[in-house]
Amino acid sequence: MIHGPDELYKMRHPRPRETELIAEVADTSLERDRGVKLKIYAVGRIPVYWIVNLINRQLEVYTEPRHRKYPMYRRRTTYLPSDKVPVVIGGKELGRIAVKELLP
Repeated sequence: MIHGPDELYKMRHPRPRETELIAEVADTSLERDRGVKLKIYAVGRIPVYWIVNLINRQLEVYTEPRHRKYPMYRRRTTYLPSDKVPVVIGGKELGRIAVKELLP
């Protein structure tokens, strides 16, 4: 989820401060998404990071980024196919999505 109109990003990629949520779909990339990418997004202070984990059929939601010496997210919540995940943008819940709708 990115702030601003689409036209703003026709000539450049969004900056971290313009990004509220990033979602990765992970099968063969799960290790990289939990490692390198998680650290990159924590350094950028991306507030919410989702990993749609196809291997374990679950959604991993990372929040509360910490960008210090060891970048990471303070909180990880795992949602199963029977759960509904809150969509939080700007610190406000805008709605919920059934995890099973995100999985093949």
